[in-house]
Amino acid sequence: MGELFRSGFVMQVAALHGDFVTPTVMGAGESDAARDQRGARALYRMLAEDDVHGAENRELMQGWLESWSEPAMAAARRLQPIWSQISEKVVRFEDSLERSRERLETLVGDIGLKTPKEVRP
Repeated sequence: MGELFRSGFVMQVAALHGDFVTPTVMGAGESDAARDQRGARALYRMLAEDDVHGAENRELMQGWLESWSEPAMAAARRLQPIWSQISEKVVRFEDSLERSRERLETLVGDIGLKTPKEVRP
């Protein structure tokens, strides 16, 4: 859900406030995050599809998701007040959260895991 703040807020509103440097710097960070995410997705998919240990790996990873989804979603929802401080509404918090939630759901599905109930709409 780090993408919620990075992509859903900073990249959307910085330039509106005269800050053209932060989106440039964060854009490089976005590229790094995307590259890291591709590598992680390939690794976790390999672990989930392993012929010998795949079932155990999926169970372990699903447990991680179940453990961390609730606090991650609670933290994400606590970011909502900063969206309210923007005088010009470029993007709504709910739309940003939904976009991040959908991306997480896609990532989880690509690995062969189930989206935890805290993340589902």
